[in-house]
Amino acid sequence: MEEIRSSAECADLLKRAKAGDKEAYGAVYRQWYLPVFRYLARRIKSSQTAEDITQSVFLKVYAAKTSFTDQNISPLAYFFTVARHCLADHWAKEGRVTKVALGEAEELADQTNLAETLAAKDTIEKALTVLSAEQREVIELKFFKGLETDDIARRLNKTAAAIRQIQCRALKALRENLR
Repeated sequence: MEEIRSSAECADLLKRAKAGDKEAYGAVYRQWYLPVFRYLARRIKSSQTAEDITQSVFLKVYAAKTSFTDQNISPLAYFFTVARHCLADHWAKEGRVTKVALGEAEELADQTNLAETLAAKDTIEKALTVLSAEQREVIELKFFKGLETDDIARRLNKTAAAIRQIQCRALKALRENLR
């Protein structure tokens, strides 16, 4: 089955899945499993636990009386909201206190372009594979972890000038690859 492109298509597939159409449920699962799993895996150290919670998300979406169309949000935002609630339930069972960071709350609240953002992120992750291990590490530390050049230089035992040069070459390679 091809990629789901709109909320209406996803809503139709979910409706068919709830009516017992296994192929429709499989299409929804294939479309949204990986983004939901990645969301959870970044917040939980155990990939097995992340997989278990991801399964719970899909079961809750399947069993839900309301859907994203009832709430006027994108399908991925709906899945992430359910995932966030399942994660909170998991942490509550473990006795952990859950507080959503303000930035994460704002990110989850503004879901209008989330699917496009995730598609772009997947494209960037694929593009990173053309970089050397050293270039990839510098890019990840700088742009994904937000470290300053001097901090990266200390961490990698290099000069700040060397880090800037590695970063420049890596960004050039990424630009060429993304074209």
